[in-house]
Amino acid sequence: PLECLHQGTCDITFNTRHHCSACRLTKCFNSGMRRERLLIILKENQTKIYLLIKLYIS
Repeated sequence: PLECLHQGTCDITFNTRHHCSACRLTKCFNSGMRRERLLIILKENQTKIYLLIKLYIS
């Protein structure tokens, strides 16, 4: 459900990392983050999506 409003061309830096979650996640995957370490939790009202990176898989 994460979508970029600018066709995936957002510049992700320390200062702009909160502007586009879709491009930030894409940058993480391109930098080597593995999808199996991603846990998506929907808040009760399901209006916000929180992404948590699992540091260790039991």
